[in-house]
Amino acid sequence: MSRPGATENEAGLLRLTEAIEKLTLERESVLHKETADRRQFLLTEAKKRIADDYDQNFAEGRADLLEGFSSQRSLQVNQLRRQLFIQRREYAKRVFADASAKLSSFAAGDEYLEFMYSLARDITSAWDCSAAEVRLRSKDLPLQSRLADIFPADCCYTGDEAIVTGGMMVWIPQRNYLIDERLETRLQSEQRWFFEHSGMQILW
Repeated sequence: MSRPGATENEAGLLRLTEAIEKLTLERESVLHKETADRRQFLLTEAKKRIADDYDQNFAEGRADLLEGFSSQRSLQVNQLRRQLFIQRREYAKRVFADASAKLSSFAAGDEYLEFMYSLARDITSAWDCSAAEVRLRSKDLPLQSRLADIFPADCCYTGDEAIVTGGMMVWIPQRNYLIDERLETRLQSEQRWFFEHSGMQILW
């Protein structure tokens, strides 16, 4: 069996390039359609880093494939794909680490106070919080005097070490239900959503 010529190799590589680019564009389209406003600051940074990583690594991989395009083509393609996805996952981890740092900075600023009051109003408008236990960071316990104007008078306030970054948890005894509105919980939820919809958990 004769080896394919340079023209066949380039045509095959072109089809491969188009297939990978089409897959990437389809995933970006799905992300764009399903991204809500509150997810945008995470996805924008991630997509930028992914695009930069894709351009750099695919260019290097394309050059390698042109030099040695032969019976090992499938193996090389799979290795390239695996490398791209691994590096994309690493970039995504960095994005969420940056987001975590920004949340910590937010929780130390003046806007955090209004966020906490707004959060309390949202919870009390959606739930009967009578006799509820409002759990806060230890450093947020001084806010209870203001929160007492929002939550029912029979609520109690406790410090909870499970709240690291900020936000609150509210235990509603009559429903045996815990409302978890910690900032770190919100970030974890965004991270799960991001990985599920970006395809970054798939390694070929």
